[in-house]
Amino acid sequence: MIHSAAIRTKRVKNSILLAALLLFLSACSVKDYPAGRPFVYNAEVHVVGGDVKPDDRKDLESRLYQQLHDSIAVRRVSKFFFSQLKNPPVYDSTNADKSIGFMNALLHSLGYYRDSIWYNADIRAKDDQQRTTVRFYVDAKKLFKVDSISVALNDTVLNSPRQAASLDTLQQLTLAARAGSEVKKGAPFAKPLLSSELDRLTNIYRNNGYLRMTRDELRVIWDTVGIGLLRPTADPLEQAQLLEALQHRRENPVADIEFRLRPITDSTKLVRYHIGNVTIFPDLNAENSKLPVVYNDYYRDVFIKHYEDRFKFRVLTENIYFKRGQLYDQRIHQKTANRFNSIPAWRTANIEAVPRPGTDSVDMIIRLAPAQKYIYDFNIEASQNLGGLFVGSNLVGINLNLQNRNFAQRAVQATYSLGVATELNSTVTQTTQLSGGYSLVFPRFIPGFRLPAKWRDANPRTSIGINARYIHRVNYLDLVGVNASWGYDFSLPKWLVSVRLPNVEFTSVQRRSILDTLIKNNKSYKYIFNDGLVVSTILSATHSRVKTRTTSILRLGAEISGLFLGMGKSAFLDTTLKRFFKFDASYAQNRKLGQNSVLAWRVLGGVGYSYPGDNDSRRYMPFFKAYFAGGANSMRGWGLRKLGPGSTIRTFARDSFPERFGDMQLEANIEYRFLVANIRGVFVNSAVFADFGNVWYLRENPDFPNGNIKLNRLWQDIAIDVGTGVRVDFGFIKIRLDYAYKAKDPSPADPNLQNKPFPNFKVLGGTVQLGVDYPF
Repeated sequence: MIHSAAIRTKRVKNSILLAALLLFLSACSVKDYPAGRPFVYNAEVHVVGGDVKPDDRKDLESRLYQQLHDSIAVRRVSKFFFSQLKNPPVYDSTNADKSIGFMNALLHSLGYYRDSIWYNADIRAKDDQQRTTVRFYVDAKKLFKVDSISVALNDTVLNSPRQAASLDTLQQLTLAARAGSEVKKGAPFAKPLLSSELDRLTNIYRNNGYLRMTRDELRVIWDTVGIGLLRPTADPLEQAQLLEALQHRRENPVADIEFRLRPITDSTKLVRYHIGNVTIFPDLNAENSKLPVVYNDYYRDVFIKHYEDRFKFRVLTENIYFKRGQLYDQRIHQKTANRFNSIPAWRTANIEAVPRPGTDSVDMIIRLAPAQKYIYDFNIEASQNLGGLFVGSNLVGINLNLQNRNFAQRAVQATYSLGVATELNSTVTQTTQLSGGYSLVFPRFIPGFRLPAKWRDANPRTSIGINARYIHRVNYLDLVGVNASWGYDFSLPKWLVSVRLPNVEFTSVQRRSILDTLIKNNKSYKYIFNDGLVVSTILSATHSRVKTRTTSILRLGAEISGLFLGMGKSAFLDTTLKRFFKFDASYAQNRKLGQNSVLAWRVLGGVGYSYPGDNDSRRYMPFFKAYFAGGANSMRGWGLRKLGPGSTIRTFARDSFPERFGDMQLEANIEYRFLVANIRGVFVNSAVFADFGNVWYLRENPDFPNGNIKLNRLWQDIAIDVGTGVRVDFGFIKIRLDYAYKAKDPSPADPNLQNKPFPNFKVLGGTVQLGVDYPF
């Protein structure tokens, strides 16, 4: 009993200490306050009533808080775990009254026209501080909703027959587009919604030839009273019905909306234009723009006016999407401008639509300013590949690129690159990589083929590249790799897609003493570290989604090698060709929690299946396509390639099992990032994080018992680490230093530590990771 009482007493003391620590960490200090006078210490907004859904209440309170007067809204500065209030203003009830006016304006714009707002000021003294908390209470009451919608654009009174026909067309376009409108019966009667609808209608008109139509020609008439119910009548029965209808309308407020045209004073607003002459100036600059044009040419219905022979005519005309005689469409106008702006050969592109007086034709004038032809690029980079090259995701190197933006006068981008890199966090041997490459990017598909109509905005590109690399690991291996590929890049709605067909890679490995020793001790290494030929098709797709506070990125990738080529019989292919299928997927999301804090998380997975052959050389994925964990961008509690596979218990001695690979990877990461300080424009950030994951073989590997994937052992195989770090953002580069502890280790060298909570824990026994940029 005495023992249990002592335990309870100790627990109570620990709880009190923990509560005191949390209270201390959450404390807010006040600096430079007006002594002896009430100052605004805190401000709160509470929505206490009204037609507001519970899920929307917090968002509405946040938006209302943003409307507070600057002297009422409290702006605290975060200092690590602390917050600080500097120079708080003296409390003035006049500013609180102004805040009510601002909040009323917001509520009215959202459709709450009968709201009521009140506040109280609670002043509490602490020493010479008169801390004032201002609490606003908002009763939004009933939300006004849209009841009826009508369109009256074709009022033909005092209009000519031609204007009347044009107005009829506007009316028909508006009615035909009603399905896409957000203004519907039952929708909130909100000013932003109506404003958005006017913009939508204006775009519809401009997409159908009405070049000079603007939203200023439109107006919205609304009735929130019910004028039809106010008509006088002598019939007592009808009076009673009208009074009942008015009472119902007061209890359930609605608005009747009508879209109309303002009186048209400029008849060209109603002209439906068609494309006339198309003229392009492909080489304008500040020096020649005021000089007479040197060359005048005509090619494929386009007038080409230029000063030099910089560009082939085809590259100009094939990127113009509007044609002579077509109905003017604002979308095609913008699409052509975006297309030229996306091609590196030009710095800027501007397209002017010039209506011809007295006609329904509009001439299109395209002015292009060429970019500098040759540019040099010198940068520091860090690779972050999922299951990529053998040297991993922790290469930091220097790259030198020379780029020709107008190769062969066809706006083709030619790039020559050289690079040198070294691997961070390599506790076994130091790795050095030398690389070089040459690539061509054409601003079209080669050979030319057409995409479906709904994909015409695909911004197509064809890429041809050849790259070579040499990797030297001291006393481990020398690797020479050559890669050549032909591919296509294009964008679909919300997706960026890349296809490499074919992708040819040849890797030659020269083993050194350490690797020879490893192969003697691990037979499977012999089949992993050997020469390899990959003839594959690579598909990748990226989907990005940006909201007010959330950014999400989904990445998918697949590679298939040797599917058909491997069917042929050849001694070289039988021993060298790698036949496999590989699929990767990752999803990452950053959610902004506050002005200086972000919650970021990622889940990823990958699997590679090597087709079995006549010998064990195809039993596992080749090392340059295998998966690995650990390092600065993966499981940060482990060094690079020092985790797994699965629940293997093996020494990490350099002559035994120092490197760990797998055919499959699962991983999840989460970080809370926050700003620590801003030192003269250099942002110092920190984070607390946790990582979960491992790698596995698909088939049993005798060298790594329990290293293959099994669902009934999945939780046992999952590794966990936790840690914190510092990130210094210089603008041009982010340097990251993370410190992590193993919280659960399924593959330690000592079997007694397997899956123990924080095995062999020491304050200074964590893993230090140095990286560039964020890990995800």
